[in-house]
Amino acid sequence: MASSSSKDAASWRKKNQNQNQNQKDQIHFVNARPSSETEKLKIQRMVRAHVGKWISDQTRDRSAEGSSAPGLDIGMGGILQETGREEGANDGTPGTSRVTFLDEYEGLSRSSSSPDVVESSSRSSSESNAPVPVTGSSSEQRLAHRPVVKPQSHTPHRTPTPQQMSTSIHEIPHTYNHTPEVARPRLPTPSIDRIGISSWDPFHTYPSRYSPEFIRLHEGYSLSVVWPFLTPDSPNGSGIIGNSTWFPLSLTDATLFTAFLFSSLSHQCARWRNRSIPHGAFKPQDLRTLQMVEIETIKLINEAVQDPARAASDAVLLSVLCMAHNTSNDSSQQRANGMPFTAPLQRLQWLDVYGSLPPNLVHIKGLIQMVMLRGGIEKIELPGLASILSFSDILTASSYLSRPVFAWMPLEKHRGGHTLQTLLNFTPLDIDHGFGRFCDLGFTPKMAEAFQAARVYTNIIADYLKGKMVKPDLTMLVDQRNLVHYTILSLPTATELQQRHTYRTHEIIYEACRLAALIYSVGVVFPLPSGSTPISDLARLIQTILQCPTSSCIWDYTDASTALTWVLALGGIAAENLPERTWFVSALGHTARQNRISCWNDFRNAVGALLWCDAACEQPGQRLWLEVARSFQLSY
Repeated sequence: MASSSSKDAASWRKKNQNQNQNQKDQIHFVNARPSSETEKLKIQRMVRAHVGKWISDQTRDRSAEGSSAPGLDIGMGGILQETGREEGANDGTPGTSRVTFLDEYEGLSRSSSSPDVVESSSRSSSESNAPVPVTGSSSEQRLAHRPVVKPQSHTPHRTPTPQQMSTSIHEIPHTYNHTPEVARPRLPTPSIDRIGISSWDPFHTYPSRYSPEFIRLHEGYSLSVVWPFLTPDSPNGSGIIGNSTWFPLSLTDATLFTAFLFSSLSHQCARWRNRSIPHGAFKPQDLRTLQMVEIETIKLINEAVQDPARAASDAVLLSVLCMAHNTSNDSSQQRANGMPFTAPLQRLQWLDVYGSLPPNLVHIKGLIQMVMLRGGIEKIELPGLASILSFSDILTASSYLSRPVFAWMPLEKHRGGHTLQTLLNFTPLDIDHGFGRFCDLGFTPKMAEAFQAARVYTNIIADYLKGKMVKPDLTMLVDQRNLVHYTILSLPTATELQQRHTYRTHEIIYEACRLAALIYSVGVVFPLPSGSTPISDLARLIQTILQCPTSSCIWDYTDASTALTWVLALGGIAAENLPERTWFVSALGHTARQNRISCWNDFRNAVGALLWCDAACEQPGQRLWLEVARSFQLSY
């Protein structure tokens, strides 16, 4: 009886195993190009349900095999092979991936143009699964090895050091190896614990027709290089907004996903053009790929805006934003020359990159219209989107010396109600003791407040560079910098304030100081690279104002003469390598004699009474003073 029962149980188990095996061997076909959003969502749910069931079955099978069939070795290795590339069973030849993608462009199926994705097709399975060593924290080292993007809980974002933020990228040692013959270890096959926010989907369900290698390389570049500086993490651990919010959104929207691929390629191209990465890191093949992805992104955006339900959606807004500040036109910008100012934090929000690319005014106009359709920038709720739209607006206004269109929006939403005084922690009394005294000479209260805010921000940056901040909050630095610069950009011209100024002399002082403040702001506070900075135009405008016949006798007062010295100093720095430099040297020399400024220390103390940042202004200031000293026989 016992024997019969045992046989029945064995027969039942065998029958059940056969049924389970038949269920697991079922093949499900899905439409790769769904015709509607409903069909797309249905397919996504089907794929995710199938994957979840498959993982559950594998887990249950491993548990059963551990007690009844130890000879079967399916385990996690089976999951890894399912999501990666199979090796030949007996002959050692590589198999094919379980997931294949149709690619109209032959060059995109394997990203063979990039030296860091060279693979050996004959590598053994044990070698292919070996981890790729990634040493150091430099963002450039990502190009030498494919990125392994892990969940933030496993690899928390490290706040960049002052040296990382203030040192130009080309000064950091590189670890590139551009020899095509040297095969690199393949990226470790993704394991199940890497599925999640800002991590790669090992089942390749992302909405793109491009190859997994191509997507992994360029979307990984956004996750590990671009977004940590564009939307830095805050000390409260809220995460990098681009990684935690934008990337998951792109996985559900093909337009945004392709736009992110385009922006990643454009970012790398801009860094190559600016000599921030080695010459061989971006090749002609990569430029052709960039152009093809741009064309596809434009096509997808045009299709999206025809759909009333998507025309002004968050995903489409982000996609158009990518188009507005990226380009595939290599001939539109030559490699950037040096700036006279040596400003810190040029890499914060990638000002050195996005500032070197001319804004596409067609897309900028479209962005403005889309935001207005949403009811204004204040109505946009997606984390980080309103702030980046505001940043885009400030960047464009800086290049064209215009006023921002949108309101300033902080990176951290809870700072939305802050003013200059609350965000930078100064009071009206500080203004009275500082720049309030210049109100008798033509400053408006708003200008005095803006100057005070710029001075406070300069002191904050000095503390940051000296390492006095234990845990610097880069999101706070971003919000403070952008609000200070936004306020200076928004100051009205003297012509617009004619009713406020009683005397013509006050109007001249106000306008000269406003223009000099703009030089300081785009050169130090919000440092734009040479390709887009308007400082040469500002220098010419200052010269025009100061050559006005009625301006010769208005600088006799002590505060006025101090302001004139500062205006001429910033104008002279901005005019470096320009014909106007000679005029500024002459005017500054005469002013120095009248104010008994006879050496560099005297000059440094005079300009320091207004706005001056040693880290950014000392070197160009010394070059300017050296010319003045030689021309007027003054001490250096």
